[in-house]
Amino acid sequence: MQPIKVYNAPHGQGPNPWKVIIVLAELGLPYDIVWIPYGEIKSEPYISLNPNGRVPAMIDPNKDVTLWESGAIVNYLIATYDEEGKLTYGDDRLEDKWLL
Repeated sequence: MQPIKVYNAPHGQGPNPWKVIIVLAELGLPYDIVWIPYGEIKSEPYISLNPNGRVPAMIDPNKDVTLWESGAIVNYLIATYDEEGKLTYGDDRLEDKWLL
């Protein structure tokens, strides 16, 4: 499996990229952090990757998927890679998923 790329800004710029990184670590997935200088987040080439001009953004080369916004990335990672149910309940307890 190729490492998933997570785009992050310099240290101390917010918790959202770290949410994605924590999920990747918990799922045992390989990942690389790509550090974007804060002044370059709202310009090319990053703006082509994430039109919102915010971090995080993610490229999953294994599935050819690019996403931005931490919630969307976390949902994608869990739906795609959490085969052992480490971070979710099984489908037999759908009503409990809303309690998270």
